[in-house]
Amino acid sequence: MLPSNTLLEKHEASFIFELVHITYEFLLDELAKQLQNQLIEKEAHWLRLHFNRIYEKCFQNNNLQDLQNWCSNIVAKYPNMIFDSKDFFTLHENALVSFISRDDL
Repeated sequence: MLPSNTLLEKHEASFIFELVHITYEFLLDELAKQLQNQLIEKEAHWLRLHFNRIYEKCFQNNNLQDLQNWCSNIVAKYPNMIFDSKDFFTLHENALVSFISRDDL
């Protein structure tokens, strides 16, 4: 069960993002999925501000499907976020494959 919103509101989005990774390491998949949804629904602004970091890290863990889908949808709408990024040439293989395999760019 997801911790109450007031509990999560006391923490920064960066903490919640790191918590998602930790919950998957401890095989708490349901909690991790709920935390991903919390980030997408309540912290989308923060996700956009740190898009390159989020994009890179979420494709390093195949369990982060919700965040991967969110990132892929952003890239489909704004491909220059990736192409114009200074980090484009250092993207993780999974992130790059996901990006170039899309039909809707």
